[in-house]
Amino acid sequence: MNRVRSDRHSVLGYIQHSDVLTFNWCMRRKRRALFTAAGHLISKTADGPYYFVVPLALSLANSNAALTLFAVLAGAFAIERPLYAILKRSLKRNRPADALPGFESFIVPADKFSFPSGHTSGAFLVATATGWIFPALLVPLYLLGCAGRNLARISGRSFSVRYRRRSPDGHQHRSAGHQRSVARVARLMRILYGVQGTGNGHITRARAMAKAMADQGLAVDYLFSGREADQFFDMEPFGDYRLRKGLTLAIEAGRLRSFGTLRKFAPRRLVSEVRALDLSPYDLILTDFEPVTAWAARLRHKPCVGIGHQYAFRYPVPRPGGNYHQRLLLRWMAPADTCLGLHWYHFDAPLLPPVAPVPELGSAQDARLIVVYLPFETPAAISALLVPFADFQFAVYHPDADTVAETAAHIRWQRPNRHGFHGELIRSGGVICNAGFELASEALQLGIKLLVKPVQGQSEQHANAMALAQLGVGYTMDHLDDARVRDWLGCGRAVRVRYPDVAAAIARWIAAGHHHTDIQALSAALWRTTRFPEVPLFPPPEMHPVVSEP
Repeated sequence: MNRVRSDRHSVLGYIQHSDVLTFNWCMRRKRRALFTAAGHLISKTADGPYYFVVPLALSLANSNAALTLFAVLAGAFAIERPLYAILKRSLKRNRPADALPGFESFIVPADKFSFPSGHTSGAFLVATATGWIFPALLVPLYLLGCAGRNLARISGRSFSVRYRRRSPDGHQHRSAGHQRSVARVARLMRILYGVQGTGNGHITRARAMAKAMADQGLAVDYLFSGREADQFFDMEPFGDYRLRKGLTLAIEAGRLRSFGTLRKFAPRRLVSEVRALDLSPYDLILTDFEPVTAWAARLRHKPCVGIGHQYAFRYPVPRPGGNYHQRLLLRWMAPADTCLGLHWYHFDAPLLPPVAPVPELGSAQDARLIVVYLPFETPAAISALLVPFADFQFAVYHPDADTVAETAAHIRWQRPNRHGFHGELIRSGGVICNAGFELASEALQLGIKLLVKPVQGQSEQHANAMALAQLGVGYTMDHLDDARVRDWLGCGRAVRVRYPDVAAAIARWIAAGHHHTDIQALSAALWRTTRFPEVPLFPPPEMHPVVSEP
């Protein structure tokens, strides 16, 4: 059942196709309790200790023949067990949970591969040897072996013996044994989580992941890079975290400065940080577009999972043409073995919804309170944009708020802080922000009207603006445009997108040890529980053209 596309017209292709059809037929019989009970009982007779019950029982009828059978079985198993082990390691036929989308292993098997089956091999060896010495038992034992093998597929795989399957409503059925197995894996696993600190969105996502992974009992250490130590705030969820310089982008006056970014790039320092990072205590590396942990994992061959919006650009999502140097940066700044790309929509790719948990909206919403977060624009430019709109109250969060002399009563400046910001966000009537991913995700989930301005020259933010327009869930402006703001304040509407608890789903996926498996099942389950608005903000003719390239 390897995930390999085979030619159905070839012999091996026909066998594989028939095997999958048989497996799926067994899955559809999962409600038949009689098959389940019978299969479980019969398959137990193929457990190793019962093999030698056969000659002991037959010794009551013919002791000499039973002794002969005992000797034959001992010699046969001395040949069969090593041959079985060699074939198992050579053929490497994946188990159904690894080969078929939608199935997940209920327990951790004793070995990785499923063919040949130890139960089947041993059962037919005993049947053949017994039938050779006691011919009258040959046909009944063969029939018992066939029945046990096929009924075991129903009992062992469709119920809770070996595998679990998602129910039609997307929920998973777990027994206490499975939960104990997951908890045991989680206790043994130690994780290093690297987070890019250039934007607050990465840190906001990491806070949600930190809580979810703590709930799963995962032991996680955190490393941040990309900004100075005094610019981090509200870092309590991360415990005794570590800091590195890493890589960062130079953005001035709302525009990405490529030469400034190159001036900040210190390759020798980055290589030194990568080589000096000790990963020996860790079983798994997580990276939210953080280069030090990602490259250290690649250097030391540690499994690495990338979690973040940037990993979505490995798939054909809306994005502007050109900017090939930025595409290379997105691809290689923080490479990972498994990429959990996050986006507002799946775009027919194995993406996940945003990790952006938000509280429920309060009853005291103020339609005239507008939250403004444009950290890459200058305070002077923001003031000039907002001064004409004295009928509204603007809560402006900016890293340089302390340097601003407030001159307009309807504009209030303050430095970014988590609790104050979110308190005003959930009671606001709208958000004006750069086209980053995380804050826009929070606004969509809260159902607050949204106006974004991408950082000039930053292809990721231009792609985000394109996606919001294509989906019809947010308004955009190419520059700080007072006419666009006036129209938005007067006529702009909000839509609400309800995303599931993605952080909790990823944490369970990691705790269950599935970080080396295909993410299609995880992606499909999360999108099934996402709810989009029935009517977008604008009809198709008003949408901006989108260039979708892989």
